[in-house]
Amino acid sequence: SLSEIEEAFRSCSSSLQSLEIRGCEKLRSVSGGLQHLTALESVELINLRELRFDETEGEEEGEEEEHRGMPWRRLAQCLHSLTLWELPKVDDLPKAICYLTALQSLAIVTLPLKDLPEWIGCLSSLQSLEIRYCKYLESLPEALQKLTSLQQFRLHDCNEIIKRRCESPDGEDWPKIQHIPHI
Repeated sequence: SLSEIEEAFRSCSSSLQSLEIRGCEKLRSVSGGLQHLTALESVELINLRELRFDETEGEEEGEEEEHRGMPWRRLAQCLHSLTLWELPKVDDLPKAICYLTALQSLAIVTLPLKDLPEWIGCLSSLQSLEIRYCKYLESLPEALQKLTSLQQFRLHDCNEIIKRRCESPDGEDWPKIQHIPHI
């Protein structure tokens, strides 16, 4: 039950560094005690067919936050790695991810995203960005140019439109990623 999960998270709040939630087919929201995980460095959300993120999820602080989903703000200083993999109902990244200022690695795999948001430029510590199997993604945001810490960019098995846009030297999106050492 949700209360048991919350109690389990509370009991390991200062020691749990990595959390993987995989294959929970009926899971609609990631909440219930995650705000207690103050040492969490890595989160992997994988194959969660019903998971959705509320547009304002994690943006407001307060009592209700723990019941609204992922507590992105509370993870801002500790979370270094985030993997979002095979989440068919997530067609937009929650804006509150922009609060993850310590995030170094972001993997987006098999999400029905049409675009990456401009606020991705706020992830100033991001060193690795991986995008795979996002067949609806057609372009990259200008904000990628702001990510001066970005060392690695991987784009695999997406549609032909974005592949062409990222080609050196004439692709329309090439100027947005040309500063990245490993593409």
